[in-house]
Amino acid sequence: TLNLQEKDSEPVNLPAKLDGASLREAAGARAVAREEMEYKEEVEEEEEEERQRMEQDAEQQKEQEKQKREETERKLVEEEEKKDVPAEEEQKKPEEEVPQAASAEVEAASEDMATAPKQADLEPVSTEQEQGQNAREQQEQEQSVREQQAKQEEEDSKQKLQEEEEEQRRKQEADAQRRKEEQEELARQMAAASAEIPENMQKKAPGLRRTGSMSSLNSSISTFGAAASVVEVTGSITLSVAYAKRKLQVHIDECSGLSAPLKSSSADPYVKTYLLPDPKKQSKKKTKHVSKSLSPRFNETITYKVTDEEMSAGRVLWVSVWDNARLAANTFLGEIRLNLASADLSVKKSRTINLMGKESEPVSLQLLDREEAASALQQMQEEEARKREEEEHIAKEKEEEEARMRRRKEEEKQQQLEEEEKQKREEEERQRKSEEEKQRAEEEEQRKLKEAEERRKLEEEEQERKEEEAERHRKLEEEEMLKQQQAAEQKKEQEEEAEKKLKQEQEAEEQRKQQEEEEAEKQRRQQEEEEAEKQRKQQEEEAEKQRKLQEEEEAEKQRKLQEEEEAEKQHRQQEEEEAEKQRRQQEE
Repeated sequence: TLNLQEKDSEPVNLPAKLDGASLREAAGARAVAREEMEYKEEVEEEEEEERQRMEQDAEQQKEQEKQKREETERKLVEEEEKKDVPAEEEQKKPEEEVPQAASAEVEAASEDMATAPKQADLEPVSTEQEQGQNAREQQEQEQSVREQQAKQEEEDSKQKLQEEEEEQRRKQEADAQRRKEEQEELARQMAAASAEIPENMQKKAPGLRRTGSMSSLNSSISTFGAAASVVEVTGSITLSVAYAKRKLQVHIDECSGLSAPLKSSSADPYVKTYLLPDPKKQSKKKTKHVSKSLSPRFNETITYKVTDEEMSAGRVLWVSVWDNARLAANTFLGEIRLNLASADLSVKKSRTINLMGKESEPVSLQLLDREEAASALQQMQEEEARKREEEEHIAKEKEEEEARMRRRKEEEKQQQLEEEEKQKREEEERQRKSEEEKQRAEEEEQRKLKEAEERRKLEEEEQERKEEEAERHRKLEEEEMLKQQQAAEQKKEQEEEAEKKLKQEQEAEEQRKQQEEEEAEKQRRQQEEEEAEKQRKQQEEEAEKQRKLQEEEEAEKQRKLQEEEEAEKQHRQQEEEEAEKQRRQQEE
């Protein structure tokens, strides 16, 4: 069987034995390709399992590091609590001794105020205060050292975690590189296997053309001639087969993902069927072709009259898809051969099957049903596994959230304890300061009493001196009084005249100020009126602008609506013209 070619085509050499060794080589190539695909799937599954295992190991390692950090923090908190207890007791002891010593010294100072110096009495108090201050400074130094140690340990743990993450990342990159090299090696092997068969076949048939994929290998083997149109077989066909009352009904539903012929982006596919064995090709039937589609929908039923004996003997349904070329030979797009033996055809069941190349081996319909059932079972198992993984993931997230809540509570508790400790220290500091202020106040009061006594004596002496001086001055003042009375009368007359002049000047100043205020008020009113007029004009201009903008927007909207209506009319006219063309084409 040779494909017809155009006029004046090149001669084609007939193969010596096409039906024997060449077909066996093609079958061997298909078996190699299947084995390589199975091996590739196994490698991908192993890679996926390895990746999941590595992710689980990384999560476990992070969890362990997390637990170690929590344990370290808990130990540090316990050590700080143990160290803080004796420090507090030591701090309380000197602070209790300081008030007692201070009170004793105050009493001694009050008794011997006149004889004993104050600095000598306050020496024990200052010594106790220095001791308490030294103890507090030492405690603060220890606390700072512990904090630095905790920070250093935390930085070390972070650095260690980063190093482990970097090591894990390097391992993943190495595994990814190894998988990439394996895939490249597998691709090279597949390319070598796919290139081996056409080279052998070309020795027998120089006109053989090779396509670029293993799925079209069978069509390449049975295609000769340089002018024959060969495309890569892709896509699938959806059909159903049912047998009842000596009628075999084949319902062709649709095809999807078909390849387009050379130098074309679409096709006009149709389906052709045979019921084998059929030496005279009397069972040939075909559907109508669908124009310009690579996923055509036929929805046609083909019926064969077959007896029960013929069905039990085993028939093969040969379904092929072709491109309906008007001015050239039809192009083969793929086929499938279904072995109807032992298949349950009592129920009409829709099946989607991948298309194969020419001279493909018959596929058992019963085996397809089993594979579909196994695929459905596998999907159910995968769904259950996915649900289990989701439940485990939710439980894990819940545990992590609970752990975070516990850590947060512990941190809040620790912070509360630190706050209470801080408040306690502040309270003790306030008490100490109040005692010191009280002591200083008592000393200041005694100093003030002594100074007041000295001031009183000085004031008495000054008072006596002032009284003598006052008596002397009184006599002089009596003599001067007469002179002053006379001068006062003259001064009074001068003041009355000056007051009259001052009143006149004040009245004139008031009149001038009133005139200036009236003039300023008048100018202010004029400015306000001018400003109001400007604002009114601006508002009118803004209103005019807004009105113009609204009119322009309304006009733009109307223009757009008109353009859309025009476009809709043109679109409808184009659709009507297209429908008319299709109707005419169908009528032709």
